[in-house]
Amino acid sequence: MTYKVVLFDLDGTLLDTLEDLSEAVNHALRLRGLPEHSRDEYRTMVGHGVRNLVKKALPDGMQGDEVLIDSALADFKAYYTAHIDVHTHPYPGMQELVDQLHGMGVRLAVASNKFQEGTEYLVRKFFPGIPFAAVLGNRPGFPLKPDPEIVGEVLRCTGARPEDAVLVGDSPTDMKTAANGGIDAIAITWGYRQMKGTPGLTTVDTPEELLATLTAPRYCQCCGMPLADSTLLGHEADGTLNRDYCKWCYIDGRFAYTSKDALLDFLVRHMPNPNKQSDADRKLFFDAYLSTLKHWK
Repeated sequence: MTYKVVLFDLDGTLLDTLEDLSEAVNHALRLRGLPEHSRDEYRTMVGHGVRNLVKKALPDGMQGDEVLIDSALADFKAYYTAHIDVHTHPYPGMQELVDQLHGMGVRLAVASNKFQEGTEYLVRKFFPGIPFAAVLGNRPGFPLKPDPEIVGEVLRCTGARPEDAVLVGDSPTDMKTAANGGIDAIAITWGYRQMKGTPGLTTVDTPEELLATLTAPRYCQCCGMPLADSTLLGHEADGTLNRDYCKWCYIDGRFAYTSKDALLDFLVRHMPNPNKQSDADRKLFFDAYLSTLKHWK
């Protein structure tokens, strides 16, 4: 099942913004005679909104001074707004990937913790002509990621089900946002955090691999049926969908047979390699499988 909606994180996923962010925060620190930080040091600070970024950049003993944070944030924003795209650029291949997904009819959205005005400006500049369904950043009255509200907004404006959407990001915050919102997640490895090797996490190393992962067909892990869309997915006892099995194999949180092994034995005898068959062969097999299913039930 290919995804119908893809939510992208912005900084560290679509765009490399670290140099401009670093220079803007260092500008605010320099005005106050405070120690500055390197680009690599800022790599671990970004991703939680600009107020938190400025706060983390202050010396430890000053991070509780809200008046200082407010004034430094104002200087940061003034400088950053004027220099927001001096060094910022899309990661290689990401503009092409977005174009390809749009051409395939996939609905696209941006879900960022960057302030809203900056998010909108950079998306317009580097992805012109792409009709994003939503471009969402840090806005007054709305929580930051990993709160799932931003996922819910995108699902509401696209009319998509959670099982049809995926969030692509570079940080644990992005992965938690997807989990909290009940959607899939894919971690890219070219961003600001090292996500490769995280147990249970789907990671990709290149935009080409990301495109293949986003558009790869899914098959039921029992019968091999193509899961072309979410209407074919099995469901748990509480009604949530199971993305690994079809609705004929997996019903109300259990397999439709006395055991999974019984079904797999049937499949091995009738179709030794179900995931390698053509769609035509798969359909013939599936028709026979349904007849058998009615008999066994």
